[in-house]
Amino acid sequence: MQLHLRPLVAALAVLVAILVIQSARANLLYYDSFDYEAGVGTNLSSASSNWVHSGGATEPQPQSVGSLTYPGLGGSGDSIVAQYDGAFSSGNSSHEIDSTGITDGTLYFSLLLKVPTVQVSGGNAFGTGSNLINGSFMAGFDTVAPGTAPATNTTAAALLIRSGDGTQTADTYQLGTSFTTNTADRKWFGDQANPNSSTNLTTGASAQTVLVVVKLTLDSTTATNQMAQLFVNPTVSNTEPGSADVTSAFDALFSANTGVRSFFFRNNSVEPDVMYVDELRVGTTWVDVMPEPASIGFFALGGLTLCARRRRRAA
Repeated sequence: MQLHLRPLVAALAVLVAILVIQSARANLLYYDSFDYEAGVGTNLSSASSNWVHSGGATEPQPQSVGSLTYPGLGGSGDSIVAQYDGAFSSGNSSHEIDSTGITDGTLYFSLLLKVPTVQVSGGNAFGTGSNLINGSFMAGFDTVAPGTAPATNTTAAALLIRSGDGTQTADTYQLGTSFTTNTADRKWFGDQANPNSSTNLTTGASAQTVLVVVKLTLDSTTATNQMAQLFVNPTVSNTEPGSADVTSAFDALFSANTGVRSFFFRNNSVEPDVMYVDELRVGTTWVDVMPEPASIGFFALGGLTLCARRRRRAA
Protein backbone atom coordinates (compact mmCIF):
# COMPACT_ATOMS: atom_id res chain seq x y z
CA MET A 1 0.00 0.00 0.00
CA GLN A 2 2.82 2.40 0.86
CA LEU A 3 4.44 1.73 -2.51
CA HIS A 4 1.20 2.75 -4.20
CA LEU A 5 1.01 6.00 -2.25
CA ARG A 6 4.55 7.19 -2.90
CA PRO A 7 3.99 8.22 -6.56
CA LEU A 8 0.81 10.02 -5.57
CA VAL A 9 2.63 11.90 -2.83
CA ALA A 10 5.37 12.84 -5.32
CA ALA A 11 2.73 13.97 -7.83
CA LEU A 12 1.12 16.17 -5.20
CA ALA A 13 4.52 17.64 -4.36
CA VAL A 14 5.04 18.57 -8.03
CA LEU A 15 1.58 20.15 -8.14
CA VAL A 16 2.30 22.18 -5.00
CA ALA A 17 5.61 23.34 -6.53
CA ILE A 18 3.78 24.48 -9.66
CA LEU A 19 1.24 26.40 -7.58
CA VAL A 20 4.02 28.05 -5.56
CA ILE A 21 5.76 29.19 -8.75
CA GLN A 22 2.52 30.53 -10.20
CA SER A 23 1.85 32.37 -6.93
CA ALA A 24 5.33 33.89 -7.04
CA ARG A 25 4.46 35.23 -10.47
CA ALA A 26 1.45 37.10 -9.09
CA ASN A 27 3.44 40.34 -9.48
CA LEU A 28 3.61 40.15 -13.26
CA LEU A 29 2.57 43.67 -14.23
CA TYR A 30 2.35 43.24 -17.98
CA TYR A 31 2.87 40.65 -20.71
CA ASP A 32 2.73 41.18 -24.47
CA SER A 33 3.48 38.77 -27.31
CA PHE A 34 2.31 41.43 -29.83
CA ASP A 35 -0.29 39.09 -31.31
CA TYR A 36 -2.17 41.97 -32.96
CA GLU A 37 -3.04 40.33 -36.26
CA ALA A 38 -5.41 43.08 -37.34
CA GLY A 39 -2.76 45.71 -36.61
CA VAL A 40 0.13 44.28 -38.62
CA GLY A 41 2.03 47.08 -40.33
CA THR A 42 0.69 49.86 -38.09
CA ASN A 43 2.14 51.56 -35.02
CA LEU A 44 1.72 49.67 -31.74
CA SER A 45 -0.56 52.44 -30.45
CA SER A 46 -2.79 51.95 -33.50
CA ALA A 47 -2.73 48.17 -33.24
CA SER A 48 -3.70 48.02 -29.55
CA SER A 49 -5.10 50.26 -26.82
CA ASN A 50 -2.40 48.76 -24.56
CA TRP A 51 0.02 51.27 -26.06
CA VAL A 52 0.05 55.08 -26.25
CA HIS A 53 1.98 57.16 -28.79
CA SER A 54 4.39 60.05 -28.20
CA GLY A 55 7.15 61.78 -30.13
CA GLY A 56 7.84 61.23 -33.84
CA ALA A 57 5.64 59.44 -36.32
CA THR A 58 7.12 55.93 -36.33
CA GLU A 59 6.75 53.49 -33.44
CA PRO A 60 7.63 49.80 -33.41
CA GLN A 61 5.03 47.93 -35.46
CA PRO A 62 3.55 44.41 -35.28
CA GLN A 63 4.87 42.28 -38.15
CA SER A 64 4.13 38.66 -39.01
CA VAL A 65 7.63 37.21 -39.39
CA GLY A 66 7.41 34.30 -36.94
CA SER A 67 7.74 34.39 -33.17
CA LEU A 68 11.08 34.60 -31.38
CA THR A 69 12.00 31.73 -29.07
CA TYR A 70 14.73 31.04 -26.53
CA PRO A 71 15.72 27.67 -25.00
CA GLY A 72 13.71 26.95 -21.87
CA LEU A 73 11.64 30.15 -22.02
CA GLY A 74 7.87 29.88 -22.13
CA GLY A 75 6.12 31.76 -24.91
CA SER A 76 2.90 32.28 -26.81
CA GLY A 77 3.95 30.66 -30.08
CA ASP A 78 2.11 33.21 -32.24
CA SER A 79 3.73 34.47 -35.45
CA ILE A 80 3.89 38.20 -34.73
CA VAL A 81 6.69 40.35 -33.27
CA ALA A 82 7.15 44.09 -32.74
CA GLN A 83 9.51 45.44 -35.39
CA TYR A 84 11.64 48.54 -34.97
CA ASP A 85 12.39 50.51 -38.12
CA GLY A 86 15.51 52.62 -37.70
CA ALA A 87 15.25 53.93 -41.26
CA PHE A 88 12.44 56.25 -40.18
CA SER A 89 11.91 58.96 -37.58
CA SER A 90 11.90 58.42 -33.85
CA GLY A 91 8.65 57.59 -32.08
CA ASN A 92 7.62 56.06 -28.77
CA SER A 93 5.09 53.48 -27.58
CA SER A 94 4.30 53.48 -23.85
CA HIS A 95 2.27 51.23 -21.57
CA GLU A 96 1.12 52.25 -18.09
CA ILE A 97 2.17 49.79 -15.39
CA ASP A 98 1.12 51.78 -12.29
CA SER A 99 -1.06 54.87 -12.30
CA THR A 100 0.31 56.26 -9.02
CA GLY A 101 4.00 55.42 -9.46
CA ILE A 102 6.29 52.78 -7.92
CA THR A 103 8.94 54.39 -5.69
CA ASP A 104 10.50 51.45 -3.86
CA GLY A 105 11.54 47.87 -4.49
CA THR A 106 12.54 46.26 -7.74
CA LEU A 107 11.15 46.33 -11.26
CA TYR A 108 12.19 44.01 -14.08
CA PHE A 109 11.49 43.70 -17.74
CA SER A 110 12.53 40.92 -20.08
CA LEU A 111 12.22 40.55 -23.83
CA LEU A 112 13.59 38.61 -26.76
CA LEU A 113 15.59 40.60 -29.30
CA LYS A 114 16.85 39.85 -32.80
CA VAL A 115 18.64 42.14 -35.29
CA PRO A 116 18.30 40.66 -38.80
CA THR A 117 19.25 43.81 -40.76
CA VAL A 118 21.59 46.62 -39.76
CA GLN A 119 21.04 48.81 -42.82
CA VAL A 120 18.42 48.92 -45.54
CA SER A 121 18.58 51.11 -48.66
CA GLY A 122 18.40 54.70 -47.50
CA GLY A 123 18.71 53.69 -43.85
CA ASN A 124 21.01 55.16 -41.23
CA ALA A 125 22.10 51.92 -39.48
CA PHE A 126 23.98 52.73 -36.25
CA GLY A 127 24.29 56.39 -37.23
CA THR A 128 27.48 58.45 -37.30
CA GLY A 129 29.68 60.48 -34.98
CA SER A 130 29.02 60.17 -31.24
CA ASN A 131 26.06 57.87 -31.85
CA LEU A 132 28.51 55.09 -32.73
CA ILE A 133 29.96 55.27 -29.22
CA ASN A 134 26.99 56.39 -27.13
CA GLY A 135 24.41 54.24 -28.88
CA SER A 136 20.66 54.63 -28.55
CA PHE A 137 18.13 53.82 -25.83
CA MET A 138 15.43 51.55 -27.21
CA ALA A 139 13.29 50.67 -24.16
CA GLY A 140 12.99 51.29 -20.45
CA PHE A 141 10.94 52.57 -17.52
CA ASP A 142 9.56 56.08 -17.16
CA THR A 143 8.16 58.18 -14.32
CA VAL A 144 5.67 59.96 -16.58
CA ALA A 145 2.34 58.74 -17.85
CA PRO A 146 2.07 57.26 -21.37
CA GLY A 147 1.78 59.93 -24.03
CA THR A 148 4.80 61.94 -22.85
CA ALA A 149 8.11 61.34 -24.62
CA PRO A 150 10.94 59.90 -22.47
CA ALA A 151 13.35 62.50 -21.07
CA THR A 152 16.76 62.19 -19.40
CA ASN A 153 15.52 62.94 -15.87
CA THR A 154 12.37 60.81 -16.07
CA THR A 155 13.61 57.57 -17.64
CA ALA A 156 15.27 54.76 -15.70
CA ALA A 157 16.91 51.40 -16.52
CA ALA A 158 17.10 52.06 -20.23
CA LEU A 159 18.06 49.25 -22.60
CA LEU A 160 20.82 50.50 -24.90
CA ILE A 161 22.14 49.30 -28.27
CA ARG A 162 25.20 50.35 -30.29
CA SER A 163 27.59 49.21 -33.03
CA GLY A 164 29.79 46.26 -32.12
CA ASP A 165 32.96 47.74 -33.62
CA GLY A 166 32.25 51.47 -33.74
CA THR A 167 31.36 51.56 -37.44
CA GLN A 168 28.03 52.54 -38.99
CA THR A 169 27.29 49.19 -40.65
CA ALA A 170 28.89 46.77 -38.19
CA ASP A 171 27.68 43.16 -38.40
CA THR A 172 27.68 42.86 -34.61
CA TYR A 173 26.14 44.94 -31.83
CA GLN A 174 26.42 45.50 -28.10
CA LEU A 175 23.80 45.99 -25.42
CA GLY A 176 23.97 48.12 -22.32
CA THR A 177 21.93 49.87 -19.69
CA SER A 178 21.92 53.23 -17.93
CA PHE A 179 20.20 54.46 -14.80
CA THR A 180 19.01 57.51 -16.73
CA THR A 181 19.56 58.16 -20.44
CA ASN A 182 22.37 60.56 -19.57
CA THR A 183 25.42 59.69 -21.68
CA ALA A 184 27.65 59.45 -18.59
CA ASP A 185 25.41 56.74 -17.12
CA ARG A 186 25.65 54.41 -20.11
CA LYS A 187 27.41 51.12 -19.36
CA TRP A 188 28.02 48.45 -21.97
CA PHE A 189 28.28 44.69 -22.14
CA GLY A 190 31.24 44.56 -24.49
CA ASP A 191 34.23 46.53 -25.69
CA GLN A 192 34.27 48.18 -29.12
CA ALA A 193 38.08 47.93 -29.09
CA ASN A 194 37.65 44.14 -29.11
CA PRO A 195 34.88 43.60 -31.68
CA ASN A 196 35.48 39.84 -31.85
CA SER A 197 34.62 39.46 -28.17
CA SER A 198 32.04 36.83 -27.27
CA THR A 199 30.00 39.64 -25.69
CA ASN A 200 29.23 41.02 -29.15
CA LEU A 201 25.95 39.82 -30.62
CA THR A 202 25.37 38.84 -34.24
CA THR A 203 23.19 40.32 -36.96
CA GLY A 204 22.16 39.34 -40.49
CA ALA A 205 21.61 35.78 -41.65
CA SER A 206 23.28 34.41 -38.50
CA ALA A 207 21.48 36.79 -36.14
CA GLN A 208 20.87 35.20 -32.78
CA THR A 209 17.79 35.62 -30.61
CA VAL A 210 18.92 37.26 -27.37
CA LEU A 211 17.17 37.06 -24.01
CA VAL A 212 17.46 40.40 -22.23
CA VAL A 213 16.55 41.13 -18.61
CA VAL A 214 16.82 44.63 -17.14
CA LYS A 215 16.43 45.26 -13.41
CA LEU A 216 15.72 48.58 -11.70
CA THR A 217 16.24 48.97 -7.95
CA LEU A 218 14.35 51.89 -6.37
CA ASP A 219 14.78 53.31 -2.86
CA SER A 220 12.89 56.46 -1.89
CA THR A 221 14.81 56.72 1.40
CA THR A 222 18.42 56.24 0.25
CA ALA A 223 18.75 57.41 -3.33
CA THR A 224 22.28 56.05 -3.76
CA ASN A 225 20.98 52.49 -3.30
CA GLN A 226 19.23 52.79 -6.63
CA MET A 227 20.70 51.22 -9.76
CA ALA A 228 20.00 49.68 -13.16
CA GLN A 229 21.34 46.23 -14.09
CA LEU A 230 21.46 44.22 -17.31
CA PHE A 231 21.52 40.44 -17.81
CA VAL A 232 22.26 39.14 -21.32
CA ASN A 233 21.26 35.57 -22.20
CA PRO A 234 20.83 34.38 -18.61
CA THR A 235 19.93 30.77 -17.96
CA VAL A 236 16.16 30.43 -17.73
CA SER A 237 15.64 29.72 -14.06
CA ASN A 238 13.57 30.82 -11.08
CA THR A 239 16.82 31.92 -9.40
CA GLU A 240 18.30 35.31 -10.23
CA PRO A 241 22.05 35.26 -11.01
CA GLY A 242 24.31 36.46 -8.23
CA SER A 243 25.71 39.27 -10.38
CA ALA A 244 24.61 41.21 -13.43
CA ASP A 245 26.55 41.59 -16.67
CA VAL A 246 26.32 45.39 -16.42
CA THR A 247 25.45 47.78 -13.58
CA SER A 248 24.76 51.52 -13.85
CA ALA A 249 24.73 53.43 -10.57
CA PHE A 250 22.25 56.08 -9.41
CA ASP A 251 22.42 59.51 -11.07
CA ALA A 252 21.08 62.60 -9.31
CA LEU A 253 19.62 63.70 -12.65
CA PHE A 254 16.79 61.32 -11.75
CA SER A 255 15.19 64.27 -9.96
CA ALA A 256 11.69 63.66 -11.24
CA ASN A 257 11.31 60.41 -9.34
CA THR A 258 7.69 60.53 -8.26
CA GLY A 259 7.50 56.83 -9.03
CA VAL A 260 7.78 54.66 -12.14
CA ARG A 261 4.49 54.72 -14.03
CA SER A 262 5.18 53.31 -17.47
CA PHE A 263 7.29 51.16 -19.75
CA PHE A 264 8.29 52.43 -23.19
CA PHE A 265 9.69 51.34 -26.53
CA ARG A 266 11.61 53.94 -28.55
CA ASN A 267 12.08 53.70 -32.29
CA ASN A 268 15.14 55.75 -33.29
CA SER A 269 16.95 56.54 -36.52
CA VAL A 270 20.36 55.60 -35.05
CA GLU A 271 19.32 52.05 -34.19
CA PRO A 272 19.69 49.12 -36.60
CA ASP A 273 17.19 49.54 -39.41
CA VAL A 274 15.35 46.29 -38.62
CA MET A 275 15.03 44.87 -35.09
CA TYR A 276 12.50 42.40 -33.71
CA VAL A 277 11.33 42.20 -30.10
CA ASP A 278 8.96 39.62 -28.67
CA GLU A 279 7.70 38.15 -25.39
CA LEU A 280 7.78 41.33 -23.32
CA ARG A 281 7.27 40.84 -19.58
CA VAL A 282 7.26 43.47 -16.83
CA GLY A 283 7.18 42.49 -13.15
CA THR A 284 8.49 43.12 -9.67
CA THR A 285 10.48 39.87 -9.29
CA TRP A 286 12.88 37.82 -11.38
CA VAL A 287 10.40 34.94 -11.53
CA ASP A 288 7.77 37.25 -13.06
CA VAL A 289 9.84 37.85 -16.17
CA MET A 290 11.59 34.48 -16.43
CA PRO A 291 8.83 31.90 -17.00
CA GLU A 292 9.76 28.31 -17.59
CA PRO A 293 7.28 26.43 -19.77
CA ALA A 294 4.41 25.31 -17.53
CA SER A 295 4.13 22.11 -19.55
CA ILE A 296 7.32 20.77 -17.96
CA GLY A 297 5.70 20.60 -14.55
CA PHE A 298 2.45 19.19 -15.89
CA PHE A 299 4.27 16.52 -17.92
CA ALA A 300 6.11 15.50 -14.77
CA LEU A 301 2.83 15.36 -12.87
CA GLY A 302 1.25 13.27 -15.61
CA GLY A 303 4.18 10.88 -15.66
CA LEU A 304 4.03 10.31 -11.93
CA THR A 305 0.28 9.74 -12.05
CA LEU A 306 0.71 7.19 -14.86
CA CYS A 307 3.41 5.46 -12.82
CA ALA A 308 1.03 5.19 -9.87
CA ARG A 309 -1.69 3.65 -12.06
CA ARG A 310 0.69 1.07 -13.46
CA ARG A 311 1.81 0.05 -9.98
CA ARG A 312 -1.78 -0.36 -8.84
CA ARG A 313 -2.49 -2.59 -11.84
CA ALA A 314 0.63 -4.65 -11.18
CA ALA A 315 -0.49 -5.20 -7.62
